[in-house]
Formats: sequence, C-alpha cells, structure tokens
Amino acid sequence: MPLHILAILVVVGLTVIIAAVHFSGGSREIAPLTADQAMLRFKQDHQTFDLAECIVADDGRTAVVFSSDRKQGGLVLQMGDKLVTRKLDAPVFYGLAATQNGLQLSLRDFTLPKVSIALIKEEERSALAERLESLIEEAA
Repeated sequence: MPLHILAILVVVGLTVIIAAVHFSGGSREIAPLTADQAMLRFKQDHQTFDLAECIVADDGRTAVVFSSDRKQGGLVLQMGDKLVTRKLDAPVFYGLAATQNGLQLSLRDFTLPKVSIALIKEEERSALAERLESLIEEAA
C-alpha cells in the first residue's frame, strides 16, 4: 500500500477514535471535589491510612489529606472524570514551592512529577505549606 494512503488512514482512524471517546463522555470532568469525597476516595485506595483531615483546593480539583498522627499525607487529584490518589511519604514527596496561585508539590513519580494546589488566601497557603514542609522533614 502506498505510504500516502497509509498516512491518510492513520490520521482518519485516530480522528475517529478521539471523537468517539470525546462524544461518549470520556473528556467530561466530574463536579468539584468535596472533603468527604476526597477522604472516601483516598480511603478506598489506602485502607490502612488513618485519615484525620482534608484540605480541598479552591478550584476543587485537588485535595490534600493528612493522617491523625500528622506524619503522613496524601493527594486526591481530579484527572478528567477520574480521581487519582497518591501517598505523600518519604519515597515520593520531595519538594514544595509557592506559586502565584497556590502551591506546587514535586513528587518522585514519573506519572505525576508536579502537582499544583490552587489556594487564593495567603493564610491558607502558608498553613498548608507548613504542614507539607513537616512531611518533607519527616521524609528526610
């Protein structure tokens, strides 16, 4: 088969697949997270984690959860129509930076190297930064 015909078939095929996923609801986002939803979803993935507190970002796309002993944390992230969780412990969590719109976490996870947490209020941002910095110190 000539290369130019094969290229056209590939482009048309990819377009049809992408359109099918989009129109079947695959690109639709879920409603913004609530603290209860985030804690429930995190508990489903990490049953032994003793949840005590949850802080949801202002945009409702990210939540940070903390254990009752304050030595462990976790993330719940909205990715499309799915919720993804990550534990923030010594092997994974290594960096924190303040941004104009909130905080940015650096993770040793090639599938999720950076996470942005949108927090408008400066006092909320600094309080969460202190909590997360204590997790980094625990990890060190």
